[in-house]
Amino acid sequence: QAESVRGGVSSRFIFPALSQCKSSPASKMSSSVIVLGSSGNVGSALIKTLATQFPALKVLAGVRDPTSAKAAPLKQGNVTLVPADLSNPATLAAAIPKNVDAVFVNTPGDADRTQLAINGITAAKTAQAKHVVLVSVLNTDKAGAIFGKQFTPIEAAAKASGVPYTLLRLPIFIDNNWANLESIKGQGKIYGPAKPDAKFTPIAVSDVAQAAATILANPGPHANKTYRLTAPAFSHTELAAAFSAATGKQVDYVQVPYDAAKQAFLGLGFPEWQVDGILELYHDIDDGASYYTFSGDFQAITGKAPTTIEQWTAQVGAAFK
Repeated sequence: QAESVRGGVSSRFIFPALSQCKSSPASKMSSSVIVLGSSGNVGSALIKTLATQFPALKVLAGVRDPTSAKAAPLKQGNVTLVPADLSNPATLAAAIPKNVDAVFVNTPGDADRTQLAINGITAAKTAQAKHVVLVSVLNTDKAGAIFGKQFTPIEAAAKASGVPYTLLRLPIFIDNNWANLESIKGQGKIYGPAKPDAKFTPIAVSDVAQAAATILANPGPHANKTYRLTAPAFSHTELAAAFSAATGKQVDYVQVPYDAAKQAFLGLGFPEWQVDGILELYHDIDDGASYYTFSGDFQAITGKAPTTIEQWTAQVGAAFK
């Protein structure tokens, strides 16, 4: 988990597999797609899913430096690495093929990510891409939300671009629990500021990749739609119980004050705006925010049920013992 959370979508704490949708007569399977931001958690999972489940699809993996060690694992089968930097529009123009079937813009973890994502949308429009898929956050519609204010202009740019679009609004990721590895292994504890019994709806990164790959491979049915990718809701008490079952030892959730949580995040090197955004998400959990409800959109897209917390902890439990 080498990255850091950049405001709820990708991360070292990652706050932020696949069946095809049935084709309608008007839909057309893609022959080529490009993923901008392929080396992050969502991007790399998406590339893996496209490579393993859509081997006939030509996939371009856009990365800042295709020769880097970080990019090397992305090159597999039907995947070609190309230089593409959202902060350098010239590289996007060179990377995105004319009339490409679909472009995935993986909103980067950066204070300037609003403009960076808009650069990706603009480049897709200039290349006359047939579809663009973007990640967003669940609280985009919440007035004054820190992360929402960053993503509202991104969503607006996608809708104004004239390119058929799909918006994937994401919650906190289940995979964030890797940040609890040492405390679970050493103490049998999970620490966090949220109320123990307040429910929230994290999604697995692999499920985000599965939904995105399904859409990229067959964009037509998803044109101009906004999805909320959520899993069945659970509380931190239920999270601890799932880890107890998966590890065969007692794991408890310990609520800590918000001020202490903020200092812990700042101590890890996160910028204050980002820490405040993360803690705002936890306050929304405590307040029972309406967006923390199970949407069913993942199953509507893929035909599969999303990963539950019991399934995820069972898959990774051995590492937490």
